[in-house]
Amino acid sequence: MTHFEYVSAGYILMLTFAAARLLAGAAHVLEPRRFSWVHASWTSLAAMLCLTAFWAFWAYREVE
Repeated sequence: MTHFEYVSAGYILMLTFAAARLLAGAAHVLEPRRFSWVHASWTSLAAMLCLTAFWAFWAYREVE
């Protein structure tokens, strides 16, 4: 494996853990008695940033 493959595996793993953590907390964010638009917006923004970072990095999969 090249250095790029090691770095990309670590980066994707970090993004996966971040997305899993966000999805695990989604039930608490959407709880009706504790609902806050600011918290819900911040969580959805963080989830979209994880997805965008993954999608941006995906373009480099064919690099040699």
